[in-house]
Amino acid sequence: MKEFIGTLIRTARKNKAMTQEALAGQIELSVQAISNLERGETLPTIETLSKLSQTLDIPVQSFFQGNALSTPKRSKMEAEFVAEMQKLDDNSLAIALKQIRALSG
Repeated sequence: MKEFIGTLIRTARKNKAMTQEALAGQIELSVQAISNLERGETLPTIETLSKLSQTLDIPVQSFFQGNALSTPKRSKMEAEFVAEMQKLDDNSLAIALKQIRALSG
């Protein structure tokens, strides 16, 4: 779960073209704290999740979509997928869903 959350934060931050310093300043954490979150070293508090959600435009529930039984590699890929998916408009999301369904056949 730490890997999923960390990757989701990092991917969403990069998608918004933000540095760790900028994110840290906006949510009142240290750069080291952001780095620790992104590397999956620590888990954010509920208050920090709320601030991250607002700043990065990530629904809070997205942080809890990771599967605790996933491997770290899979968790990272799933988090990247969630962050990228949230950038899509409705039409593009519908196309992506059809493609995913075709792959999982």
